[in-house]
Amino acid sequence: MNGTPQGQGTGTSSPVFSFDRVGDFLGLLLAVFVGALNVIGLTSEELTTVLRNEAPSASLVTAFLLFSLVAAMVSVLVASDYKIPMRVGIGIAGLALAVAPLSVVLFKIPKVTTDGWWNFALALSCFFFVAALAFLVVHWNISQRIPLQVITLFCSVVLVSTAVYAAARLETKSQLEATFPQLDAIVNEEGSGAEVSTTVSASKLSKGEKVGVLIRGIPRGISLAAKCGDACTEKCMQMLCGDGSKARDYQAGVCAHIASAGLEPDSAGAVEGQQVHTPFSVRAYQLIEVRATICERVSSAKPCDWGRKFALAFLGLPPPSPSPSPSPSPCQSHPGDAQTGSGCAPRPDP
Repeated sequence: MNGTPQGQGTGTSSPVFSFDRVGDFLGLLLAVFVGALNVIGLTSEELTTVLRNEAPSASLVTAFLLFSLVAAMVSVLVASDYKIPMRVGIGIAGLALAVAPLSVVLFKIPKVTTDGWWNFALALSCFFFVAALAFLVVHWNISQRIPLQVITLFCSVVLVSTAVYAAARLETKSQLEATFPQLDAIVNEEGSGAEVSTTVSASKLSKGEKVGVLIRGIPRGISLAAKCGDACTEKCMQMLCGDGSKARDYQAGVCAHIASAGLEPDSAGAVEGQQVHTPFSVRAYQLIEVRATICERVSSAKPCDWGRKFALAFLGLPPPSPSPSPSPSPCQSHPGDAQTGSGCAPRPDP
């Protein structure tokens, strides 16, 4: 009997769906993403800091990863011989490429991402987006077809790479914006003199940045209540002395510049527990201000500038104890009494 044997088909058999294939591919993408984060060095503590400070941006990174997983699932579920028009495939791939430069646009790193680089990334993203819409909307005379599986795999790779790069930029941005110096100051008195012992720490400093230490004092005899009223100590010092970033702040008349120092970071960009010891006179000052400020680089082409990241410590000094008066001489204690070897004149007889 001629013909096709019973149970056999003449067409191309459709692929058998398997959850194992989906799970394996999605697991591979997640492993790539997690492995890239481990290479970057994103620890659990830094992750919680990013989520606390940059929650909307972290959600956007999660969306990039989610879209990459969806594209991966589609690539597994669709038949390998299922093809779409070439112009549609190019349009979908263009939309995926338009997302990649957005990681630079949306996560602008202070002092690192220049305006030129940001503008270039924005222009590149707009170019890919407009080109993708042109291929999707305009009916080009292109007869070729391309497997949908190839396009979805390409989109998955582009989106997971964008998610990894965006996570790295977000972590760097969060570190730079949350970097503040740590300051500890104490006064050690020794007689009429004293010493301010200052310990300063900072981390994640960029090349060309440093930490400046400024110590100023309010002389005794100046009424802080009369000059500042009910203002707090920090606001009072700001009113009287400024923030110390300009030379005129040292010449305000009511505050004195005691000492200043610049602390350079190590090769890892950290200032770890560096100490500054400054002697001064307790009798001369009633209040000491210790300020540690990070000199930030706004751009790589300009020197650092004393910015808004600082730590303050105010040390109030009690009035000094009066100097003990000299003890009276034996002659002053007992005038006229004769004492051997004392040089006092004998008391005359009445």
